[in-house]
Amino acid sequence: MSIEDQIRNGIGAHGVWKQHLESAIEGDHVLFSADVIERDDCCDLGQWLYSDDIPLQVRSSHHYQTVRELHADFHRIAAMVARLSQEDKPQAKSVMEGEFKSASLKLTTHMMKWIHDING
Repeated sequence: MSIEDQIRNGIGAHGVWKQHLESAIEGDHVLFSADVIERDDCCDLGQWLYSDDIPLQVRSSHHYQTVRELHADFHRIAAMVARLSQEDKPQAKSVMEGEFKSASLKLTTHMMKWIHDING
């Protein structure tokens, strides 16, 4: 699979997290434990980012480094929402609308920039 395809798949998969977290806030069930959600190497994008499949030239790029940092931040905040969804639903909603929304937008925007630069 090409780098562009991996990035596009990552964008789609992380968009689904918003739905999972909103469901956790509205209900009582979190799909994964917050400890698993917090790990940025468990999802498909994270497994790819940490894999040996990425050439050194790509790993040393600004886009790769930035996406990896933003991706880790996304997972940290998603885990915070998952924990709060079990403890303090109003606070979970607040984090969803604030920090999570911001982290998600930053990650998606930079991934789209990466795709744009790949395509010239």
